[in-house]
Amino acid sequence: MTMKEFLFRELSTKKGLIFILAAFLAGMLVILQEARKTQFPELLTGFLGSEKKATLSIFPNKATHKTGEEFPVNIYLNTKGNKVVAVAVYLTYDPSHFQVVSVTTTDSVFGTGYEIINYNGSASHTPTGTIEIVKAYPSPGVKAGNGLVATIKFKALTPVSPTNDNITFTFTAPYASSDSDVILDDGQGTDILSGVNNAKYTLVLSKVYHLKVKALLEGKKRFNKKLMIRILDPESKEDRLTPFEETADEVGKIDKEIDVADLPSGKYQVLVKRQGYLAKKVVISWPTTTEAVMGKLSAGDLNDDNIINSLDWSVMSNKWRSSDVVADINEDGIVNTLDWGFLNKNWGKEGD
Repeated sequence: MTMKEFLFRELSTKKGLIFILAAFLAGMLVILQEARKTQFPELLTGFLGSEKKATLSIFPNKATHKTGEEFPVNIYLNTKGNKVVAVAVYLTYDPSHFQVVSVTTTDSVFGTGYEIINYNGSASHTPTGTIEIVKAYPSPGVKAGNGLVATIKFKALTPVSPTNDNITFTFTAPYASSDSDVILDDGQGTDILSGVNNAKYTLVLSKVYHLKVKALLEGKKRFNKKLMIRILDPESKEDRLTPFEETADEVGKIDKEIDVADLPSGKYQVLVKRQGYLAKKVVISWPTTTEAVMGKLSAGDLNDDNIINSLDWSVMSNKWRSSDVVADINEDGIVNTLDWGFLNKNWGKEGD
């Protein structure tokens, strides 16, 4: 016998001393919840079910959300005038599109006690993609038109434009081990669930707010200084956003996402510059292009005029055998032939 079946049997036959002792408090809570039920939103009509037997509904039953967004989904019960002592809600969804963040029953018409909640694979019979919510309330039970059972918070993961409902109740046969049920307060454990109202959620790609910049500084053994990243108008060459400073890692690599939420759509030049290196520039079409791949920045522009020539050699020769941080290209603590090797390799090159 499953936990759900045990709980339903105990409640429907009124067995167990703990449930008898809880009956009075439970009855008071029912009165309070009944007084609040008029605050619940009116559910859409048209779902399956008979006039005299209970229905379960997802509200809202249709919505659009952006990827990365978290949003609440409410489960409502209509007992159709009956008093019920338990409800079992089993929902299915595609975990590639949705993630369950939380399930809360704080405002449930069943109160917060006597419950079983499983999701994200927390039980063997509820793998990721399945939600189990079992709520119980001792006799005289719950009577509600639009009674909140629970609130599920989902996170939208990937875009989807469904043609059919994509958050759905499992509703096949009474007393199935993972089937939705509503148990009447008749001492017989009668399942009176007659219909369900599923939901269809469209997920769209959220607006991109970050640009990834990739670059590599030539010749570094250690690196703890910053690079300047600029986003320029391709015509006027003026900055379209305040320049960003980013720090490369220990081998001179930068792979950073920068916030460009205020950047309008269009073509831009992304420029990366660091003292001692030639500037690199690429053209992007924002937001179609979300990565600016700069490649390797050439070392040796010691006087920062964006060309490597005799003026740079003059700077290096004056710092020979010193630990000057500009002329020491590979940052090994001394200006020597290893640094000259980079200067010689890139002789005559100009930056973008």
